[in-house]
Amino acid sequence: AEYVVLEPFLAGTIASVIEEQKSSTEVATILGAEQFSRSGASDVASALTRASGLTLVGGQFVFIRGLGERFSSTLVNGAAIPSPDPTRRVVPLDLFPTSILESVLVQKTYSADRPGEFAGGTLEMRTRGIPDEFFFNFSTQTGYNSQSTFSDALSYKGGDTDFLGFDDGTRDLPNSIIEASQDGNITPQTQFNPDGVSPSELEMLGEDLSDVWDVNKKQRGPDTGFQTSIGDVFNFGNFRTGYIASGGWQQEFRNQNEINREFSSSGRQENESLRLTQDFDVQRSWREVQLTGYAATEIEYKDKHRIFANTMFLRQTRDETRVSRGFTDQEVTDVRRTKLWNFSNQLLMHQVGGEHTFDWAKDLKIDWLYTNATAKRDEPRTRDFRFDEDSEGNFFFSRRADSNQTIVGDLTDKDQSWRMDAALPFEFSPNYKFSLNGGFITQNKTRDSRIQRFLFFPVGPDGRNQDILSQSSLESILSPANIGPDGFQLRDSTRPTDSYNASQDLFSYYGKLDSTFYDRVRIVGGLRWEDNDQFVQTFQSVANMNRPIVTEINRVDMLPSVSTTLTLTEKQQLRAGFSQTISRPDFRELSPAPFTDPSTNQETTGNPDLIQTDITNFDVRWEYYLSPNENLLAGFFWKNLAKPIERVTLPGVALQTFQNADKARIFGFEFELLKNLSFLHPRLANFSVGGNYTWSDSRVDLLPENLQAQSSATRQLQGHSAQIVNFQVGYDNPGWGTQANLLYNISSERIVAAGVLGAPDKFEQPFNQLDFVVSQNINKWMSMRLTMRNLLNDKFVVTQGDEITREFKRGRQINLGIRINY
Repeated sequence: AEYVVLEPFLAGTIASVIEEQKSSTEVATILGAEQFSRSGASDVASALTRASGLTLVGGQFVFIRGLGERFSSTLVNGAAIPSPDPTRRVVPLDLFPTSILESVLVQKTYSADRPGEFAGGTLEMRTRGIPDEFFFNFSTQTGYNSQSTFSDALSYKGGDTDFLGFDDGTRDLPNSIIEASQDGNITPQTQFNPDGVSPSELEMLGEDLSDVWDVNKKQRGPDTGFQTSIGDVFNFGNFRTGYIASGGWQQEFRNQNEINREFSSSGRQENESLRLTQDFDVQRSWREVQLTGYAATEIEYKDKHRIFANTMFLRQTRDETRVSRGFTDQEVTDVRRTKLWNFSNQLLMHQVGGEHTFDWAKDLKIDWLYTNATAKRDEPRTRDFRFDEDSEGNFFFSRRADSNQTIVGDLTDKDQSWRMDAALPFEFSPNYKFSLNGGFITQNKTRDSRIQRFLFFPVGPDGRNQDILSQSSLESILSPANIGPDGFQLRDSTRPTDSYNASQDLFSYYGKLDSTFYDRVRIVGGLRWEDNDQFVQTFQSVANMNRPIVTEINRVDMLPSVSTTLTLTEKQQLRAGFSQTISRPDFRELSPAPFTDPSTNQETTGNPDLIQTDITNFDVRWEYYLSPNENLLAGFFWKNLAKPIERVTLPGVALQTFQNADKARIFGFEFELLKNLSFLHPRLANFSVGGNYTWSDSRVDLLPENLQAQSSATRQLQGHSAQIVNFQVGYDNPGWGTQANLLYNISSERIVAAGVLGAPDKFEQPFNQLDFVVSQNINKWMSMRLTMRNLLNDKFVVTQGDEITREFKRGRQINLGIRINY
């Protein structure tokens, strides 16, 4: 007899993800651990730049099919997670290392078992499970950046544990200020405020707060990092159990010199010349530290019942020193602004779940999952100050009220959810197969955000003494001798709107029917109900009283979806999908609490009058699976958005906010190919090519209230790139243990800020990204990898009309790593 032995589809391999993509009921793009390794991607954000229709923005957020990150949902093992970034509703994806993930699914058509907030797509990260046998590995790497490594970097005196990503208390607020501000703002004692802080107490508080201000230069070494993992499995008759654990630390240094300019138009005439209103040369230096911890365990019984638990800890800390020198049209002379900025994003998540199949109930399958996640953002003490230039070219500490500011920020997001899904298959005959599916998710989310602001204001003669103000060291100017009634006085400038709290209770349940006819036609239709109760409370000062601004959204949505898959041949199939979905405003977008957006460095405030966006989605895709490792895909999509939310600039003030536009639509085509080159010549059997191309078009129509500031009544969506190209050439020689990949990525220009008051829109120009990754097995337990990124060292450029508003280079990056496997 003849037997054919098929190689199993190991989890995370290219063959396994292509098979899952083929058998999925929806249009999806899946990346596995093997693809992460080939591209040399260390985090999810950089890995997803290789997926069709996706663009990476700011190194952290992914735009799917040209729609901003607010139009996508991020899940971990099927559960939504909170974001530690106060300016975004989704988690920064560079927070997640690929080393703890088995695969990433980008679902581009909606299905009723997914959260209803969907437009661009749903991104699900699947963590690694227990192994099939014992393993242990350890890897270490070092890196060189062409404009940072072994170069002088701006720095300031920090803490002894900064290399771990934790502050040792150096940047904490003094206990005296914490105690004095427990019941509200610190106010000086006056005739009209006899209960305020006395002059002597206020002087003590100022001396406690003023410590480190000065910037120095320090040579930075190479990037470094390590990662280790261990796992094992045990079999006891019908039971199988095991564990996996991993941890990692990574540190990198960066220097970046930028051009930052702002322009305005004096009228609303097209082609009117722009006037330069701000021009700064910015020097930035930062250290970024990333800590990773992951542990999971599970137990299985007869492949029918599985219970698992996992814990994930992720922390990313950036410590930045920034010096900007230039002018604004509101200043007579040049100014020098300095910012000492330390912040961390942290996510701690626990999950417990189970998967059960019951033979006695006709293969009834029940899955359940409990998730408890806490996201935190800490900004222990940000110091921002300025020096002004005099007529002789010398700089002196500004006496303006906004000359210095110390900010302390803290945000905590907690998310707790229960999920249950059930599926009951049945069939009337071998030609008519059905599956009834249903489930629910109950989710409770809370946020507590608080900011405190302090400044030193000149109140006495020493605060106006030119000899004191002209000293180069701010630590000397704000020394204890100069703090007090005769010099500088500490003032609490915290705004009532600097703190807010919010909550969301979301209960959703769904039902869907999965039908297959003659193994050729598969139709999946479903309906999802979502009951959302959202609450945001922000305090503001009204007649010297703090009164809350309360925003509530209470709405029930019914969201239908249907998808069809037609099998044309054994290797070809055609898909089509239709759905209606939503996008809700985020807590931050609903709160009038002001904040500085780190991506634009502009003051931004929320809008309590925002309403949610309703979206209609259409998709068609043809798929041709040439082999288990090869595919050819072509698709078309169309989306209509009612009342989309966009960031806008308010007229008359340099303040950004969020508004609902009238409507928008986006449509486009996607093409994807992964092919081995053996068909050209047998000697090319180890070579393969892959790539994808997306072309799309978008349009947003504005409401009359949007046109109070914005220049155009119709334009493309913010963040939308009309064309996206990814291409790679790979070499894989199992006999030599050699793998090499050359990868290229580019996206066409996209709007980063809509033009106001007659000025044109700001466009981020195309950025050419070329990377090369090669790995070599030394023996059965050791391998090496060389990763070269940004080989072209292209410029990042933002333009407005014919003018450049922002420009910088990131530098070429070379990493060398060694991995030990056992």
